[in-house]
Amino acid sequence: MGTREIKSLTGLRGVAAIGVMFFHYFIFVHWVPDKISLQTAIIKSVNQMHFFVDLFFILSAFVMTLSYASYFDKRIQRSDYKTYLLKRIARIYPLYLFNLICYLIVFGRNGLEIKQLLINLLFFNIFFESKYNFNFVAWSLSVEFLAYLFFPLLFFLLAKLKHFSYLALFFSVFLYFYSEVSGISYVLSYDDLSVHSVTQNVSISGSNAIIRCLAGYLLGIGLALNRNRIVIPKILQILIIPVGFIISLLNLSIIFTVLIFSTLVLMLGQFSIIDKLFSNRIMYYLGLISYSIYLNHTLVSSLVTKFFDPNIKPEFFLIVSILITLLLSTFTYYIVEVKGGKLVRNYFIKTTAQSYLR
Repeated sequence: MGTREIKSLTGLRGVAAIGVMFFHYFIFVHWVPDKISLQTAIIKSVNQMHFFVDLFFILSAFVMTLSYASYFDKRIQRSDYKTYLLKRIARIYPLYLFNLICYLIVFGRNGLEIKQLLINLLFFNIFFESKYNFNFVAWSLSVEFLAYLFFPLLFFLLAKLKHFSYLALFFSVFLYFYSEVSGISYVLSYDDLSVHSVTQNVSISGSNAIIRCLAGYLLGIGLALNRNRIVIPKILQILIIPVGFIISLLNLSIIFTVLIFSTLVLMLGQFSIIDKLFSNRIMYYLGLISYSIYLNHTLVSSLVTKFFDPNIKPEFFLIVSILITLLLSTFTYYIVEVKGGKLVRNYFIKTTAQSYLR
């Protein structure tokens, strides 16, 4: 199971991880700009970077569609499904377990309940209140693991019923709209004048989060199945980044953000101008360690606030947290993700293959 890696898509995943990290770190420091300026514009843009989680969902479905197209387009065999699922577990679980152990060691859990531990170990986070999470970004892993279970069926149906792959694109937009209007509303305020206040609806728990992830997966699968039929004008290849930045400043609906993401995903891997930007060595490296960045940045921020002066300056917090996150993520990528994932694949997939030969 596999296809040629599109390095620019890996680079885009790195940008998504950095964006989510910036979003959470700016919340932690409550950074207040001195006046309306470029700094203000950057902060307003960072306010929207939680939507990069949706880019993760879209990218996962898009890349898996390309990777497993020849395995699930005609039928879903038990052996293929089992190997696919074991590979997905080997991809995400070693780092997730390592991260969970780190939380328990560093912060401890007085009065830790078995229920809470099981919820986290089994990816049941999405079905319970967020207070049960050790790492508050775990909700997205929980809902994406649920998506892993049904991805082969979703892909099979959309590949079989080709016209429905177009409908999936439109239906995903409707689902995004629903998840947005019915999500949790909260306010990010950076000063007393509320010049930089932003009210945002996000779906991070329960059925709304499942719908949000389903929307991303339908969109990703639909884009992958129709990528050769959708033409992106060259002018948009040049304007896509500034247009995306402007949209983030305007605090528009998630639908506009998703349209930008979809355009980016389609453009990459097609030797466009933007493709070269996202496939350079730095972007590609950030993409490789993106999963580690995503999981580790919340752990690092908790460590920094625990062991440093509570009145730490925002600039110092950001610099220290980002550097530690990148260093830790480099370590966890090579030692935990790569080596740990290889151990899981070698043991379980070989064991599974042998069982089918008996």
